[in-house]
Amino acid sequence: MKHIFKYILPATAAIAVTLAGCNTIRNVTGSKTPASTATATEQPKTGAEMNTGALSALQTEDVIDNVIRGKWIIADAGGKAVAADPDEPERPYVTFDSTAVNPFILKFYANTGCNIVNGSMALTKGNKISKIGEFATTMRACINDAAEHDILNALNTAATYRLERVDNNYILYFYNGTNVNTMVLRKNDMGFLDGAWNVERIPPITINDDDMPEPMQLVFDMTEGRLHGNTGCNVLNADITTSIETRNSITISNPATTRMACPNAGLEQQLVNALGKVAKAQKGKNGTVDLLDAAGNTVITLSRANL
Repeated sequence: MKHIFKYILPATAAIAVTLAGCNTIRNVTGSKTPASTATATEQPKTGAEMNTGALSALQTEDVIDNVIRGKWIIADAGGKAVAADPDEPERPYVTFDSTAVNPFILKFYANTGCNIVNGSMALTKGNKISKIGEFATTMRACINDAAEHDILNALNTAATYRLERVDNNYILYFYNGTNVNTMVLRKNDMGFLDGAWNVERIPPITINDDDMPEPMQLVFDMTEGRLHGNTGCNVLNADITTSIETRNSITISNPATTRMACPNAGLEQQLVNALGKVAKAQKGKNGTVDLLDAAGNTVITLSRANL
């Protein structure tokens, strides 16, 4: 069922919401009371903290556009881990998007694992974040909605935020007015893989120009979760997924190739086999990228293709 929301975004106005479908809309009012399960213990720091509070307005706008905008998986709410629900197609998440009128106002679309929530927040100096108007949510009755109360409370009471970067992963922390950590969100930033790459090595083999009739190339589309390419002879297509539980995570699955008979077919098969082992990706030296297996061994080395 498709839900269509319309917004009125002045900072002092409530958000007018229209929903197409059978669900009911309710306003979610803010509460200054911390979630009963939350503690004052801050989440342990695991990476480089991004001191956004010291940035200029232009730098803050850049962080909003290049870091905060996009889809974040909710890893923790109310001091408890938020697990995937086997009965739901997606894990609970929040997607942020800035407005064209005011880049410091973030519209958001959240899935609590049961209901859909829409609203707006403003980011201001000192890592402050404040609610604009009332949020709106569907009122679907769900069996497994244990995390929903904590997620709604975190969105309603958010007063400050903190950003960290760990390798190619971002962590976003929300705190309420008494500095209690109410929600932790995570996002993989694997966009450096986007585009076309030449296969340089399938260790211990180095790929030479004359090894195959065509160049071995892989083209990543991280937004669509698709891999396209050429095995050196046949056309290749596969799916790409990532996981917030694993740093630099990337998994390549469901590979499908055309079936032309080619010389050096063994090398072609080694590439397909290596793709099936990929669990992580990391930037290498001189602009290369290493695709690693679960044990951290390089299974493929890529260099940027000049198209």
